[in-house]
Amino acid sequence: MSNKRFSRRQLLRGAAVVGASVPFLQACGGGPEPAAEADSGSEAAEPSMEKTTVRYAQVIGPLDKQVDMFNEQSDTVHVEFELVPWGEHADKLLIDVAAGTAPDLWFIGGPWWIQIKRKKVALSISEFLANDPDVVMDDFEFPADSDWGMLDGDIYGLPTNSVILRGLAYSEDRFAEAGLDLPNDEWTFADVAAAGPQLNRGEESYAMTAPLLAGDLYLTTIWQNGGQIISEDETKCLLDQPEAVEAVEQLVAWTEFSMKPGQHAALGDFPTASGKIAMWPMVLADWDTWLKVTANDETNQWMTWWPSLTNPPVRNVYAGSVHMEAIWSQSENIDAAWEFFIWRAINQDSLDYQITLFPINYRMDATVRSAITNERQAAFLTLHLPITDLSTGEYWGPSTTEILNAFRSEYELAVLGEKTGKEAMESATAAIDVILEDA
Repeated sequence: MSNKRFSRRQLLRGAAVVGASVPFLQACGGGPEPAAEADSGSEAAEPSMEKTTVRYAQVIGPLDKQVDMFNEQSDTVHVEFELVPWGEHADKLLIDVAAGTAPDLWFIGGPWWIQIKRKKVALSISEFLANDPDVVMDDFEFPADSDWGMLDGDIYGLPTNSVILRGLAYSEDRFAEAGLDLPNDEWTFADVAAAGPQLNRGEESYAMTAPLLAGDLYLTTIWQNGGQIISEDETKCLLDQPEAVEAVEQLVAWTEFSMKPGQHAALGDFPTASGKIAMWPMVLADWDTWLKVTANDETNQWMTWWPSLTNPPVRNVYAGSVHMEAIWSQSENIDAAWEFFIWRAINQDSLDYQITLFPINYRMDATVRSAITNERQAAFLTLHLPITDLSTGEYWGPSTTEILNAFRSEYELAVLGEKTGKEAMESATAAIDVILEDA
């Protein structure tokens, strides 16, 4: 395979440029840096002594505006916003819970939610939802009472967003040059493989970015092919089974018409903004990132759903980021925490602001139609809604980070041509079995 002449370090460095990152605003920890501390002589705004103060831990910096909006209109509760780095937020929370110093409310990224939920450190909010007259359960795009949010019949959190999915972005110009029909929601891996070689035009344009993808896309591809990462009892890795191996081999096959690492750097910080790339994975409904990677939406590009492995397509499941928010079960201010918690989740002013950043989970379609005046932006934001009910959260097992890293390490060797897909998944299975034994 021609990719063998590139080192693993070169491949990873090139892939990083095209944004194969966590699917939440393209990087959940990528919000603005915390504001610098005010000068000691300046007057800081203090909450009223009559208000109950609650602490809210979040990884998305721009959501501090929601806190300001709430604080301005609430006569009883004052919320303190605490920005936590994405890579540390789950571990920090468990440390704070053990020390009895956890925030009253907190965000948990999708891949870590299941283990947090099982520890039952979050408050059951089933009765709060049932007794709140303003909550319409059917208005949640990703159901609040789905298996993702429930444990033993109780609901322990609400999705921050409906479900953040990746799809296939494409250049209409590059497809027109090649005389090919545009990708659509019926596309399969066979369609990608057939179009790929016809879209390579030397240094003029490239068929596809390097096939180093994100965790949710690996899961979607494996799950749609009938495979699993681990067994139901979470004691055995199943990546060495035929369904998972076949899915990985199909992804690895894209290296035959993908960009090479050195080609990424030549196209700048956002290679897809050059208009020279025909296809690439991209987060659906992330308008802010879309503008960055398409030169402010001026390069004649669009998106569709992630292709299926089968022909005709069998779309029974998509893995995505269903990030959760929850209330600490040991909070001394549960009623006050709930007041902000549900306001942020369903209040229309809150929703109108959040929809400008990323998908919301409550009245998504109606809010887009009422709050977004740019018709193209509105169409982009709602691309994922037809497959929301086929989606579930990204989950790799009881040691999410370790298991995903073990998979990626071997997958990268397959992409480099140093191992076959089968050999890579056999090695990944052995490594993950050890992780599961220690979990």
